[in-house]
Amino acid sequence: MDAEKIRLITLAGAFTAIVLVEFAAEAVVATGLCSPTAVLSGARLTETALILVLIKSWQGGLGSAGLDKKDIVRGVKAGLVWSIVFGGIVAVAGTLLLAAGHNPVLFFRLSLPSGSDGVIYLFTGVVIAPFAEELFFRGVLYGFFRRRGVVAGIILTSAIFAALHLPGGGVPITQTVGGVVFCLAYEKEKSLMTPYVIHALGNAAIFGLAMLANWGF
Repeated sequence: MDAEKIRLITLAGAFTAIVLVEFAAEAVVATGLCSPTAVLSGARLTETALILVLIKSWQGGLGSAGLDKKDIVRGVKAGLVWSIVFGGIVAVAGTLLLAAGHNPVLFFRLSLPSGSDGVIYLFTGVVIAPFAEELFFRGVLYGFFRRRGVVAGIILTSAIFAALHLPGGGVPITQTVGGVVFCLAYEKEKSLMTPYVIHALGNAAIFGLAMLANWGF
């Protein structure tokens, strides 16, 4: 992984692609012809495809974004290890909250769609969106900022990642911590698959806890 060699033109191209796809998605949703959930899924897939093409064309290959074929399996395995460790830390924190009289599950209340929209929403949130976000935020954005140093790259990337996940009030603590962990995992393992696996499993856990909260547990 040559993360420090991500070029400005690649970052600009990826950002432009995302903006254009998001505007197009909003226009499609406004027509009422498709469900917002399906449009979101299609938008993330389109953004992923466009960014992959830009990286391959302008960076000389996907390895510059941590997607070297020879590192994929190793990256997945490392992601599972990171997820177990990080999940253990979260579990301990949740146990301490429970012991203090606070139900940690209640922090994960989400309004989840039902029916086929719910299936698409969960699949997008667990499989598609994490890859799209890791590709841009870690593969491209962190890869660009890393030229200023690892610490600066982590701070800048995580701050932008958290800012774009603002819940409408308060500090997005989960996204801030997650952004730092994803960057650290990418820097350490040199494979984008590592933060992707952590991100995907983290989202799956959050959705699972949200279901428990909505069911009154």
